[in-house]
Amino acid sequence: MMISVLMPTYNHERYIGQAIESFLAQKCDFPAELLISNDKSTDRTGEIAKRYAESYPDKIRFFDQPANLGLIGNYKFLIGQSTARYFAILESDDFWIDEYKLQKQVEVMEADPRVGLVYTNWQVVDRRGAVTKVSDVDAAMQGDMYEQEILSNIWAAVTVCFSAEKFYRYCSIDDYIAQGFRTFDYPTWLGLSARSKVVFLPGCTAAYRVLDSSISNNADWNKLREFAQSNKRIVDYSIARFGQGSLSDAQVDNAHYKGMMQLALMYGRKKEFYAYARQIRPIDLKTFVLRYLPIAFALKNRKIKR
Repeated sequence: MMISVLMPTYNHERYIGQAIESFLAQKCDFPAELLISNDKSTDRTGEIAKRYAESYPDKIRFFDQPANLGLIGNYKFLIGQSTARYFAILESDDFWIDEYKLQKQVEVMEADPRVGLVYTNWQVVDRRGAVTKVSDVDAAMQGDMYEQEILSNIWAAVTVCFSAEKFYRYCSIDDYIAQGFRTFDYPTWLGLSARSKVVFLPGCTAAYRVLDSSISNNADWNKLREFAQSNKRIVDYSIARFGQGSLSDAQVDNAHYKGMMQLALMYGRKKEFYAYARQIRPIDLKTFVLRYLPIAFALKNRKIKR
């Protein structure tokens, strides 16, 4: 098998059919499989996925978990079922819009063994599938991307294809579980970018769906803050393993606090916004403004919810 597409799923009966169809539409000159693991959904998600697997037994393998594994545990299970050279992620509420996505990405990695990860631009869609935003990553965002990835999680998982060999060498999903990380993609991207080359392919290949239940789009401020703090633990874990390159401690910390300021603005948490601003360590004009003139940052980024 050349590539295994990983689809952990839980309670996505409304969207999983579109996700699976977007895999089936892929045009590849190599074997590709879709691995679906239903994490004890309470709706018809498993029934729908099983029906597709029965209709396409040469393309889809379906697993119905007897007990809930959690997101990262489910990823671990899926990876354990694969012997492929490459992985791609297609979570069951997202979908691909370029039928040559996998073909183009695998060609890049086959041509250059230094490449560990290939990604593209993406659309953001709402629960109805309406496009609300299109990412605008450019060709400069490739090559040695580890330091950039420390400062911000850049890539949408639905766009990424990555090397299984490099994943096994540089990443540890058991560590992710032991550390209590909330997401699989960010520590994986950090591990891969720390030790391999990243390639950006022009074009938009995928749609990332943002739902009210999405972990990074939760209306519950405490849960959102916990997710952001988990990302900070992921960064600290990666720095302990791979170092932080030329980044200073202040740059790393400031990136986290700036991100928290932006979240606080988006969710109307004015008190928290100013509290995070006080944590900024001025090292240049931008961070001076963030620390001492946060109202200017707030006015420039008018995202406080009315």
